[in-house]
Amino acid sequence: MVEKIIERFGRIDVLVNNAGILGKALDPMDVTDEDWDAVLGVNLRGAFIVTQEVLKYMKKGKIVNIASIAGKDGGTVGPHYAASKGGLIALTFNLARHLAPDILVNAVAPGPVDTGLISPEIKEKLRKLSLTGEIAKPEDIAHAVIFLLENDHVTGEVVDVNGGS
Repeated sequence: MVEKIIERFGRIDVLVNNAGILGKALDPMDVTDEDWDAVLGVNLRGAFIVTQEVLKYMKKGKIVNIASIAGKDGGTVGPHYAASKGGLIALTFNLARHLAPDILVNAVAPGPVDTGLISPEIKEKLRKLSLTGEIAKPEDIAHAVIFLLENDHVTGEVVDVNGGS
């Protein structure tokens, strides 16, 4: 992927690590080794590997990692998801310190997002937990990413987009 981008554009200025999976289990006692490895593999290891590959070519630029409120407060999803997003937040802080001032690294930590995958019943429960009375739309997360990409004086930060939950 990275080589194809370099072939076509000659450089990489921006990386948004947005791949992520939830995993199958919510209860800590139901998380299998395979599920743990899969979630950590995609959400944390995958972001790290892509970042390493991009850094071979990125001389100046911006990296934004899509974390989660679960990475800050443990969330209501599985422990493997929370651990992976907490690790991604720690990775964000570490990379920010190592790569500044040429490459700025930040994260966005969404709460629940209405992607069409949430049932109406769950959506209603989540709305009640939000101080705004709504859950985020994908474009709310995109606006936070754009803010971080357009700002040249923010690095090592996590922007929460969760309606105050």
